[in-house]
Amino acid sequence: MALPAQPRDHCPLCKTQFPDWDDELRQSFARETELLFETIMREDLSVLEMLTADFTFLNERLAIHYGIPNIYGSRFRRVELGPELDYRPWCARSR
Repeated sequence: MALPAQPRDHCPLCKTQFPDWDDELRQSFARETELLFETIMREDLSVLEMLTADFTFLNERLAIHYGIPNIYGSRFRRVELGPELDYRPWCARSR
């Protein structure tokens, strides 16, 4: 399932701010968003969860990018975001 708003293929600012930015990381951002959206729909949660969710989906590459420890491998898995993790999915970062 593709969402209309996905990280851009070519983002000079991304590469400037994040030297490790590449197509794999871009695809991981998109997959994180897709899995979050699919879970909200499947579990019949409020759409506001896109902004307030205390969980997300990460693989090792995204976890390293976000500074979240103990996530290994390429498989995406649901990660509960406790108070010790100062992180929200990209769509909730304005909170």
